[in-house]
Amino acid sequence: MNRKVKEIAKTVSDVISDWSGVEVIIFNKESTEDIYDPNFSIDFDVYHESDLPGVSERRMLFGNPAVFFTNPMYPLDRFLVGELPVLVHYRNKQSIENLPDRIEHNEWVYRYPPTSILHRIQNGEIMYSTGDWFEKLKQKTLSPKDEFWKNLMDSSLFLIEHFLMEIGAAVITGNQLFYQNTLNNFIQNVCSFIYAANRKFMPSDRNLFNEMMKLEKLPDEFLSRFQGIIRPDSEFSPEKKREIAVLLTKSLLSLERA
Repeated sequence: MNRKVKEIAKTVSDVISDWSGVEVIIFNKESTEDIYDPNFSIDFDVYHESDLPGVSERRMLFGNPAVFFTNPMYPLDRFLVGELPVLVHYRNKQSIENLPDRIEHNEWVYRYPPTSILHRIQNGEIMYSTGDWFEKLKQKTLSPKDEFWKNLMDSSLFLIEHFLMEIGAAVITGNQLFYQNTLNNFIQNVCSFIYAANRKFMPSDRNLFNEMMKLEKLPDEFLSRFQGIIRPDSEFSPEKKREIAVLLTKSLLSLERA
C-alpha cells in the first residue's frame, strides 16, 4: 500500500474512532491500488449504533477540508486530504447484523441487492473495533451454502430473461432511455449470475469487469460477447446488441447446468 495512503487511512480512522457510538471502521483496500487511477479513493465503511456528529461538525473534525460533500439521503462523506479523495460510508450496525439470517433463509435473493456488501465485509481491513461481533459476522458470512448460490443464480437468470425481453421491446419502439436502463439492468444481472456460478461475492463496480475475467467458470465466447454488449452504441447498434444479448443469455445456461 502507498505510504501516503496508509497515513491518511490511519488519520481518518483515528478521528472517527473517537465518535460516540462508532462500533467498527473498515478500510476497503481494493480501491487503493493506484492513486493515479481516476476512480481512486481511500474508502471506509463505518458501522455505528447511535447518531453521528452533524455534517458541519464532521467537516471540522476532518480538518475542515476545502472540498467536502455529503449525501443526506444515504449517509456518505466525500472530501479531499491533500489531493487524495476520501470516501466514508456510514452504515447502521443493525443493517448488517441480520445478514447471516438472510443468507441462511434465502431471503437475500428476493430482495436482490448485489453481494458487494459481503465482498466488502470479507475483504476489508478492520482499523477499529469495540468488540468481536464483526469478526463473528465475517465468519458467519464466509461460506454460504450451495442453495444460496443456486437461488441467486436462478433469481439472476429470471431477471436476465426479463430484461432481455424489455431490451427487445425498447429496440422495436426506439425508446432510448428505456433501452439504456434495461440494458444496464441486464448487464448487472449477468454479472450477478457469473459471480454466483463461481461462488464469489461481487466486488465494487470499478473492479467488477477485471475480477470477473479472472473467474474460473465463464461461458464459451463470454469475453467477446460481453465486450460487445458494453461497447458504445456508435460501434454496435441497439439491434446488434440485442442479438448479442440473446446469445449471451443462452450461453449462461451451460453454467446453470454445471
